[in-house]
Amino acid sequence: PHTPLIKFPDRLSGPRPKIQESSPSVPSVHASKAQESLGGRPPPSVGRVQGTPDTYELARTLPQKYRRKLMTDEEIGYIQ
Repeated sequence: PHTPLIKFPDRLSGPRPKIQESSPSVPSVHASKAQESLGGRPPPSVGRVQGTPDTYELARTLPQKYRRKLMTDEEIGYIQ
């Protein structure tokens, strides 16, 4: 018969950590970001409607390795 090599503790009988104990750094990260955004200057998109950023704007902000490769007319014609 198969014998497991790793012995895991019993999840049901063990004490469960409280949510705040298990991830103490998460609230502080959000708090520090909120303080940075309130740094005196208004957000850059005050006039725009909040939502998904424009595709062109999003492409400009991404690093080169994450940008989509431009398609040639031949590739576009092949797909259509």
